[in-house]
Amino acid sequence: MISESERLFIQDGVTQGLRNDGRGILEYRPVFVRSNVVAQADGSCRVRCGDSEVLAGAKLDLTQPDSSRPNEGKFIVAVEFPAAVASSLNARAQEDLGEYYADLLERLCVNRSVLDVKKLCVLKGRFVFNVHIDIIVLSAGGSVVDALSMAIRTTLRDLQIPYVEVIRG
Repeated sequence: MISESERLFIQDGVTQGLRNDGRGILEYRPVFVRSNVVAQADGSCRVRCGDSEVLAGAKLDLTQPDSSRPNEGKFIVAVEFPAAVASSLNARAQEDLGEYYADLLERLCVNRSVLDVKKLCVLKGRFVFNVHIDIIVLSAGGSVVDALSMAIRTTLRDLQIPYVEVIRG
């Protein structure tokens, strides 16, 4: 909920064609993306979107699939809001916020066909890749969801999936 004065302020801005930070309605925040910033990761990036900045890294692991989905790998996202970034929240609330964003991003990526988890299958019922993306929010000044989604896209684009050949024997 917002107060009546906040509502009027927002309405006034829309009428004037301005956002509360001075940008025009159609102006974007500046975005900077840098790929391959973590040498130990299979894919990584750092994204700054306005006053929000995130660092993302991806790791692959080859494992057995769930018996209920023998031809699907998993896409697992973890988002962390360190105390320095979310100082107004207690530790549990910071964890809850990270879990909320992680769940949102997983659902958006898998359900929107950003990542086809069936393509992570190496041998049905035996071997699949799981993709783990860990994201640390370095600063949260608006556009956090934009920064998180750009980080996932960039990290997946740069992800190096090794060629695997199964030799039956």
